Amino acid sequence: MPDASEKPCEPSPQSPSLVNSVERSLAIVDLTFEVNDTRQSSRVSRRPVGAPTASSLIGLVGETQGVGLAAAGVQWIKSSGPASPPRWNGTGMWGNVLTLGAEGEDVAQPADLMVILIAPNVSEQMGGEAIKSYQIYRELAQRGLSVLQITHARCRDELSTTTPSMKVEYVENGPFQRFLWAVPPCRLFVPVVFEFLAAKIAKRIVKQHPGAVIHHTGPVSPVLPVFTVRTPTVIGPLNGNITYPPGFQEREPSHDRLRRVALRWLQTTHRWFFPGKRRAEVLLVAGGQRTYDSLLIAGCRTEQFVDSIDSGIPDRLRDRPRNLHHGENFRFVHNGSLVPHKGTDLIIKAVAACDAPLTLDIIGKGFNKPALETLVGELGVGDRVRFLDWVADHRKLADVLAPYRAFVFPSLAEANGIVVQEAMAMGLPVICLNWGGPGLLVDPTCGVLIEPKNETYVVDQLAEAMERLARDGILADAMAESGHELAFQKGFYWAQIIDGWIEIYHDVRDRH
Repeated sequence: MPDASEKPCEPSPQSPSLVNSVERSLAIVDLTFEVNDTRQSSRVSRRPVGAPTASSLIGLVGETQGVGLAAAGVQWIKSSGPASPPRWNGTGMWGNVLTLGAEGEDVAQPADLMVILIAPNVSEQMGGEAIKSYQIYRELAQRGLSVLQITHARCRDELSTTTPSMKVEYVENGPFQRFLWAVPPCRLFVPVVFEFLAAKIAKRIVKQHPGAVIHHTGPVSPVLPVFTVRTPTVIGPLNGNITYPPGFQEREPSHDRLRRVALRWLQTTHRWFFPGKRRAEVLLVAGGQRTYDSLLIAGCRTEQFVDSIDSGIPDRLRDRPRNLHHGENFRFVHNGSLVPHKGTDLIIKAVAACDAPLTLDIIGKGFNKPALETLVGELGVGDRVRFLDWVADHRKLADVLAPYRAFVFPSLAEANGIVVQEAMAMGLPVICLNWGGPGLLVDPTCGVLIEPKNETYVVDQLAEAMERLARDGILADAMAESGHELAFQKGFYWAQIIDGWIEIYHDVRDRH
């Protein structure tokens, strides 16, 4: 990354006279250019991902001088050196289009790369994975890439209304799928049928667009089968293979317990009958060691693995001033689907166990809400615990969460935790379990990590953490600042994630 003393070139209404050289090596990029006859330079380190590529260089330009260059009107960078790089058009870190091409050649347009996305659900209203798939399509399309989405027909009504410009092909809900859904034991095969039919559509499209890159963005499970097509393929980010902590396995639903016990058998079966993941060029891995282990059992190779953040958060949160914390604040918030594995009941019990006048607002919807409301009444905390409506417009969430002291999220089986990423970016300290996705996202500088030993221990630790943060504004503000900075350092923002993926798309296409 650039030295803190380096200053991006200032915006100018005039078109710059661009120079002259871009020298590349595996570790260093030297960028030299002229703006208003003033020579500017930047020397930056790059993260080596195989050999240097034009796409990785353009990502670096975005990371270092992208905002200033684009504001100054830079349209292209010409290279010098022993060999001109491939023609490429990419986007800087914050969405400023910069293009790279050999001197004297026309620069290729973004549409030169076609990406086919496959996910069973693409929606702003269907929950985490569906929202993520929708955001991936939107982010790639905004970069000027040619993007086509394949998804299930159940998404048609929403997408045709909210995103009529989306290029999309639907897997229709045929009689066989309806039959499988009507017979509960057969529902396990519904995702397999979707993947098979989606692959047939993708194969047809690839015949029309040779060299297109297929990216399976959902589902995130390393266990579910994927059917691949003979074209460059990226799968992930893969997460999942998440189980309940040993101290809470008595809460684990029977189907999750069966999946945990049958994991090795299922993955061994995939090794022989469903080789889709083994055939992919790249497997994006977001779940750490638990996901590596699952994929290795299925016969995947470590050289396929590329670490990735599971899901991004809106870039606008980067520019939003973080929450500031002063003095005492006894207001806490929990946001998520109201289902048993989220551990919402643990927070309610912690509020009841705490002598301080803590209040808890629970934002969300789900089938477990009546049971939670009953628990609130039984514990006599109806005056301290409120249930608020789901925030349908995600753009309003930051303002909704602004008044609170901390975000409490003791999920027992959370593969990632987009809401945790958002809380950190907004400047909310996070109280969560040191388990699953949140345990990978949060560190002690920006929140409180509780070991999931058993229910009594977790409830006591939640109550203690909430009371300590409620009374200590200095501690809360230090955690808020750290979380806000870590969100950028760890690459939580969509612009950062998509930059890396575009580099991968070009790399797998060039290698295929």
